[in-house]
Amino acid sequence: MAVTGGEASWSRLMEGNGRFLSGAARASRESLSNIPTLLKAQAPHAAVIACSDSRVSPEIIFDAALGEIFTIRTAGQVLDRAALGSLEYAVAHLKVELVVVLGHTNCGMLAATRAPRGLETNLKWMADGIAKCLEADGSAAEDAAANVGHIAGQCKTLAQSLGFSTPVVGAIYELSSGAVGLL
Repeated sequence: MAVTGGEASWSRLMEGNGRFLSGAARASRESLSNIPTLLKAQAPHAAVIACSDSRVSPEIIFDAALGEIFTIRTAGQVLDRAALGSLEYAVAHLKVELVVVLGHTNCGMLAATRAPRGLETNLKWMADGIAKCLEADGSAAEDAAANVGHIAGQCKTLAQSLGFSTPVVGAIYELSSGAVGLL
């Protein structure tokens, strides 16, 4: 998956990930002094749909300051009506330049999809949706890529149905290294 349109936004995200990886993060210097500016409006350059896994925080791994990215988080990046409505808001009202679907390695929701015994009602619904895009004998890495690709496709369909040409890309966050790679 290549970035076609939204290149400047993707570059900003990758520069932030580079700062995060090198230990030179700037967002950690956020303070209450930045709040008055943000009270007026928000103008994020990207929307990031990420897993709600506590080890995956887009604002941190992209070293983004308050107001720079619009984050939507659900387990396994599953898009329900609330997540789709949030994405619609980001695209239609905030005019984000790029939508990033950010999966990650060692995703517990994807693992639960492979072994769904005992899942509660809502988790079962999520796992059933994810399972549709997975190969029967796929590896964890293949599962993550397939799920991100599937969600990215849903995002593209939504943007097109709204009449927007906002670029959508898929990426994977490597838990062991902290690096983000484009699919």
